[in-house]
Amino acid sequence: MAALQAWAPVSLQPPPCYRTSGSLDSILQSRFISLFRERETKRGLSTSLLQAKDEFDNLEVNPPKKKAAMSCKREVLLTIYVKKEEEKAYHAVMLDTLTAHDFKLELAKKYDIPVDMVSGLYKKTKKGLMVNFVDEMVEQFKDEDDFIISMDFDNQKGNIDISVHY
Repeated sequence: MAALQAWAPVSLQPPPCYRTSGSLDSILQSRFISLFRERETKRGLSTSLLQAKDEFDNLEVNPPKKKAAMSCKREVLLTIYVKKEEEKAYHAVMLDTLTAHDFKLELAKKYDIPVDMVSGLYKKTKKGLMVNFVDEMVEQFKDEDDFIISMDFDNQKGNIDISVHY
């Protein structure tokens, strides 16, 4: 088994075959030293790049989260569809709270009626009876129920009565 030899520090002297006399010797020596330093710098750089590559391979990058939209989304409890008899398509009415007052406000907003002009909200039964609309009736609505409404304008009082037909 060969004995391990102690390593001697690296000498920055050129090998004997490059040694010459005088000023040429110093030029060659400085060239050898600069080549040696350049090679060591390249080795150090390549080692640093390999270490950085390993670190980047282990790096987990999470994309930035999208900012929340600025619009305020309403919490809708119930959506129903309403139309006048003469209309072809239904209008969606979304209720935040299940109250007759909220239903009246949403209908007024949907048909561009000032809320203070709506004097009454009624349910018209199959027998033709007109019943005052109360909160319990709105609570009985199912999601995506459809209704036909009629609006009766009183010229003398300037009020509108809204009737909901089931």
